[in-house]
Amino acid sequence: MIAKVKYVDGREVRDRNVDFVMGGHHLIFNFIPHGEVWIENTFSKYDQHLTEVHEQVEYFCMKDDWSYENAHEFANRFEHKLRNYFRDDKDTVTKLAIFKRFHTLAASFPKIEKLAREMVKEEESEFHG
Repeated sequence: MIAKVKYVDGREVRDRNVDFVMGGHHLIFNFIPHGEVWIENTFSKYDQHLTEVHEQVEYFCMKDDWSYENAHEFANRFEHKLRNYFRDDKDTVTKLAIFKRFHTLAASFPKIEKLAREMVKEEESEFHG
């Protein structure tokens, strides 16, 4: 259900498409392989993790037939809430902590909560693996 994440050089991607900013997926950019989310690797880990949440939510919603505009706006809400929550800890917060907070925020959205749970589970297995 969650897309595979690939970290890429955003400058190289923008040579193909100037609209690529921080991240994207194949439902927006036809050059990104099916089932992948690309995250720009030139930003801080904090920004990369928050962008990953944004892109995963947007991708998940668009796969469920949402328009890009609605999916993007919905993903922005999660991203902004996470940014506000962690703004004082952005130099030390972990990807797992961000995903766990996202899981808490997503509790009232059953489909998104399932996505968040999968993201936490995958990150925990990498963290403990």
